[in-house]
Amino acid sequence: MHATERGGTFDRLRMVAFGGAGPVHAYRLADKLGIRRLLVPLRAGVLSAVGLLIAPPAYDLVRTSRVALAELAAAEIEACYAAMEAEIGRVLREVQRDGKISFTRSADIGYLGQGYQVTVPTNDLRGAIRKEPLWARFGETYRAKYGYFYEDTPGELVNLRVASANNTVCQIKCQLHFNLPSWRALSLRRRSRAAAPT
Repeated sequence: MHATERGGTFDRLRMVAFGGAGPVHAYRLADKLGIRRLLVPLRAGVLSAVGLLIAPPAYDLVRTSRVALAELAAAEIEACYAAMEAEIGRVLREVQRDGKISFTRSADIGYLGQGYQVTVPTNDLRGAIRKEPLWARFGETYRAKYGYFYEDTPGELVNLRVASANNTVCQIKCQLHFNLPSWRALSLRRRSRAAAPT
């Protein structure tokens, strides 16, 4: 994806295989993309598990709160956001007691009765969420995504969202040992074979 989006070429890249079945599929994928070098580290299947262990804990919530923007009650919306943040705080404290928890608020807004919405940021509207800024953000986001926006069609708030993260680095220490004599990448050719490390 990265190389494609930036207009790069694959033949100068190296592919690193990891995850439970990553090495099984890596050869064919590298061959199809024209990548000539493939690196499969010893115990490649546990790299994803290591990432899971050392990633900071996070917990996100979405609550449906369907209301027309014209009838928005700022106090009720703020109370709902506060309850969501309190619930997230309780869950994250069970996982890791230390560290500062950060919250990011957003809302799903669409046209009244529409079956899909766009997500707009509301983090800077704490305690002062009103129709006007939400409508302006909805219009900006909708126009950027779909190329048009109907000013005369009423909108509605559908979902409230709170994303969170504990900003403390996990205290789990992982030590990985790759007992390979060298990290030389294998040069790929059709039907080539390589001995597995012992």
